[in-house]
Amino acid sequence: MLSSQTKDPVTHQATMNLRRNLPGGLTVDSLLASSPEEINACIAKVGFHNIKTANLARLAVRLRDEHEGAVPERSEERRVGKE
Repeated sequence: MLSSQTKDPVTHQATMNLRRNLPGGLTVDSLLASSPEEINACIAKVGFHNIKTANLARLAVRLRDEHEGAVPERSEERRVGKE
């Protein structure tokens, strides 16, 4: 999600920022507990960071609500709700 329109070193740094600066690291729970401003501060250098901040927050809610907070292992599970 972060890598679109962003160079790899910038994406890497943003990911490390999320891991280091969110409470508990980069997890569904930490994304849910963080404000959009906190997430955005971590990824501010990636392209379209404002949109990606909102997408990360929505993804965390969806993973919590549809997959018990886990990333699905099979692609057919990932498509739930897209039909």
